[in-house]
Amino acid sequence: MPVPVDAGIAPPKAVERVRLSPAQRVKCGSSPAQSRVEGALCDSIPAFEQALKTAIVAAIDCAPKEKTEGTINYVMSVDFTQRSMNVFPGASGSWRGPQAKRAANCFTRALVAPDWASVPHQYRYYWIAVPAMYPSPAALVVPGGTPTFE
Repeated sequence: MPVPVDAGIAPPKAVERVRLSPAQRVKCGSSPAQSRVEGALCDSIPAFEQALKTAIVAAIDCAPKEKTEGTINYVMSVDFTQRSMNVFPGASGSWRGPQAKRAANCFTRALVAPDWASVPHQYRYYWIAVPAMYPSPAALVVPGGTPTFE
């Protein structure tokens, strides 16, 4: 019976095309104009936090095609009164402007709406942020010059 031999070569590590930070509750309130409750005091709405993360990963091709590493801080506004969601680029990302706006619009189309009636919430309006870091194209190549395919 053949015995497996460890040649001491580690398999190549999977390369992430996007790295997401934990979701942050930015603010919440009873109306868009009266949303003065700051992040830590807002209740968590995991269904929306997960929906945003899933959309970013699922629609990875929506990300800007840049030659350098960059970040986009995706912000989701949630309106329980109108049962609507919108994603836009926040001010803290290193990639801004039209390319970040196009990516955010693309991710909005990838969002799956939850069952609004089943999501427990304290406020009517929420703003949730998920910072996303995109590595440079050079980081997407494994040592030896072999490209990584997913």
